[in-house]
Parts: sequence; structure tokens; C-alpha cells
Amino acid sequence: MSSLKLEALCLELDEIVRKSDYRNDEKMGLEGDAWKRALSRVYGPQMPAEGAAMAENKKLNLSVEELDFLNLILMVGNTASVELGVKAPKGAAAVPQNLPRARQFINMLVALEKKTEGRRSPQEDEVLKKLLEDLQEKYVKAAGLEQPESELGQIGHIAAQAYARSRKPQN
Repeated sequence: MSSLKLEALCLELDEIVRKSDYRNDEKMGLEGDAWKRALSRVYGPQMPAEGAAMAENKKLNLSVEELDFLNLILMVGNTASVELGVKAPKGAAAVPQNLPRARQFINMLVALEKKTEGRRSPQEDEVLKKLLEDLQEKYVKAAGLEQPESELGQIGHIAAQAYARSRKPQN
């Protein structure tokens, strides 16, 4: 999926969140199935396009709780992307990059990952893993930590090493 299509899909997901707010009386429009397309992007072509087909599909029989969890991590991830300056909310001016705030949202996802370890479905594991990898890669680039070691300051190098150690699975 091209980056423009992905951005358009993210904007539609933002619209779903906005229209789902209890203070909003707007009806859901064409963006109402954007969550299905987002899941399809993660799972590939085996993801059914229609909700009825999804219920019949034994492979991806997602419960309401699983969909709620996926929505939660996608919303937190979306907010982290906005704070990284990757995309602006629909209809808003570009948001200036806020790396400390982006780091907070990424840390929330890491906390959710740790707290739900062993209780997530394979689909939830895959979405959370891919989302964290993507956001962490974007954070490293935005923070300038991808530069060669000689260009990093000593504190930045130590922070990058500590972060890498914290991400390694502990046996």
C-alpha cells in the first residue's frame, strides 16, 4: 500500500474516532469500514472485506474485546504518529514534532504489551509488534539516533543502548 493510501486510511480512522465521540451527533459515512481495511492491511488478503464474512472466517474470528483492544492500540499509535510529526489530524494544521510526548505514547504501548503478555491473540500480537516496530523506527529517525556512533553524543549513545536492551525479550 502506498504511503498516500496509508495516510488516507489513517485519516479515515481518525474520522471514525471523531464521529464515535459521544459528544458528536454526526452519522458514520464511507469511512465506517476503514477499520476493516486497516486490519486487512495488517493481515493481508486472507482478511475478509465484509463484517459478515469476518464472523464466518474461522482463522480470524475476532471477538468484540479483540477489536476493542486493536482499536485502543491503533488509537495510541496514531497519537504517537501525530506527535512524531508523521501526520496531522484531519482538518488541522501540521502539528509540531513533540518527541517527549511521542515517547510517552510509545511507552504506553510497551506497557500494554508487557501487561497483556500471554493473554493476547496471535492477531493482537502481530498488530502490536508491527505497530511498535514502526513507531520505534520513526522515533529513532526523528530523534537523530540513527546517526553513526561517532556523531552521537555520549548521552544519546547511552540512551540508545538502554532502549535497545529494554526491548530485548528477557528469558
